[in-house]
Amino acid sequence: MKKVFRNLGNVIILTDTASFVLGFVGSVCGIISLLSLEPFWNNTILSYDITIGAIFFDIASMLFVLIAFIVGTKHLQVKQDNHATVKILKLEKTSLQLDFFSFFIGLIGLIFEILSLVSLTVLWKNVRFSYFATILAVIFDISSGLLAVIALKVFFLVRKASNVPVQK
Repeated sequence: MKKVFRNLGNVIILTDTASFVLGFVGSVCGIISLLSLEPFWNNTILSYDITIGAIFFDIASMLFVLIAFIVGTKHLQVKQDNHATVKILKLEKTSLQLDFFSFFIGLIGLIFEILSLVSLTVLWKNVRFSYFATILAVIFDISSGLLAVIALKVFFLVRKASNVPVQK
């Protein structure tokens, strides 16, 4: 059963890390998209293309954090079945909650990124709205990535607490 713990734990670590990295790349794309709207570039076509890339990375980041949440619930269920200590279960639940919040904050960021993209289309060309929507998207994406890192840190605390032998 310990091997199941390790495999699920490794999946959680990998998916949270991938979520952070992809979210970071999406945030960088959002910042570059913002810069392309500035007067010195003034290139809405470039901003449009980069925003599409940011949306792609945001979707991938959200999928990975969702996978981490789903696998984490299974991991928690296995630990509860094996009667883990209350401290470990609390840390595990905190990690799950952080993954959950990371997903929804990332979803809000994705919505703002899509609004930014729509505002750059020919039918509704509003560069100012796109600018502010992209700023909000970047803020939410960075927050989502930080929550994924904090969830990962809490999960490492769970692993550390799980590996400590119980003294009688």
